[in-house]
Amino acid sequence: MIPVKTAGFAAIGAAVTYLVGFVVLLMVLIPAGYNFAPGAEVEAIALLRHHAGMMTAWNSVVYIANAVLVGVLVIALYEKYAPLSLRLMRVASAFGLATLIWFLVLNLFLLRSEIDWAAPDLAQS
Repeated sequence: MIPVKTAGFAAIGAAVTYLVGFVVLLMVLIPAGYNFAPGAEVEAIALLRHHAGMMTAWNSVVYIANAVLVGVLVIALYEKYAPLSLRLMRVASAFGLATLIWFLVLNLFLLRSEIDWAAPDLAQS
């Protein structure tokens, strides 16, 4: 059984991953040239190629770390509230685990895409 304090730390940690992600986006990536404007795709891809390690770390924090923390939170909430409403917790846990899987799959796709952009020779092997 996961203690309530652990679930609380997981929830706070998940929120912190998003805050770190937004801070890196606003303070590092956008000033470095990561642009969302239409027609700026070439500059964004150039930034991805030049800073592949930073982009991988950024995506890993935002998606992988968050997914692990959300997984801990889902299990803790299920254990705490399942005796009160088992049907509701089954549905809520299914949505939570689906979100967790989505984060992990999306991150794996993004990491693979970054490898393709940053080092096409590595992507083919």
